[in-house]
Amino acid sequence: MITTRMPEQEFTTQVLEIAKWGKWLAVHIRNIQLANGTYTVPYQGDSGLGDLILARADRGVLMIELKVGRNKPTVKQQAWLDAAGADGRLWYPENLDAIRAELLGRPT
Repeated sequence: MITTRMPEQEFTTQVLEIAKWGKWLAVHIRNIQLANGTYTVPYQGDSGLGDLILARADRGVLMIELKVGRNKPTVKQQAWLDAAGADGRLWYPENLDAIRAELLGRPT
């Protein structure tokens, strides 16, 4: 059963597992909490990078932003999705069937 109340970490884990089954290389960009209680994402470059980057030789590279509930991408996250064009994805738990279909699709 798919629920919109799924925590984002659980959703991320499910998508990574599906990607693994589909033979995608995957990286998850994870926030870390600093000693002062603030969060940061330790990479160099433009902020707003998606949660996941998936690559498969026959399909290319996908830049994916994962959201749960009614959350929407930030302006900077949307800029990355727009820049990725046809290879950018905004996925919610309600999209799990479509995510499975895309990531488990056979090589062309």
